Amino acid sequence: MSQVNAVVSSTLFAASAAVFFAWKFVNQKPKHAARVKKIVIYPVKSCGGIELQSAVVTKRGFLYDRAFMIVDEKGNFVSQRKKPTMALIKTQLDHQRGLLILNAPGMSQLEVPLAESANEEVRTVTVWGESCDGRVIDTQGWFSTFLELPSLELVRMGSSWVRPTDPKYAPKGQTGFADGFAFLL
Repeated sequence: MSQVNAVVSSTLFAASAAVFFAWKFVNQKPKHAARVKKIVIYPVKSCGGIELQSAVVTKRGFLYDRAFMIVDEKGNFVSQRKKPTMALIKTQLDHQRGLLILNAPGMSQLEVPLAESANEEVRTVTVWGESCDGRVIDTQGWFSTFLELPSLELVRMGSSWVRPTDPKYAPKGQTGFADGFAFLL
């Protein structure tokens, strides 16, 4: 009988130890957990960003992140790589009035509707060699004046346009005017 008790005791001890270590493993905090410290969106590609406490995620990434872009007369995007002074253009979102607000040194404030308008001309624009439909927003030369480049236009990516991401890295993904992907960590 003592041999049976020893086997039962050993089995119970092993089972208890297994349950304890399984519980500890399940409740263990990961050693290298990722933590988001800051969310910044850039409503206009290459212009100033907006730090957010929280953000709405859409099929293209964070709501309004790189939803707008400045293009030249050929429809090619203009970035800080070509015109570093774009970093001086500050952006704000006024959700109550439905506006993107832009400010730059020496310029009057520019207010742009966040919503698409049926009046916007659709033209082909290019970002990193990819053609997209851009909806032209009339800014009366605001960007050309500030950046001292002729014929600049502000465009928004139309809501019906799909710009897919590289399927090798993000199958079925899409993005706005970001360089390649909706989220970069």
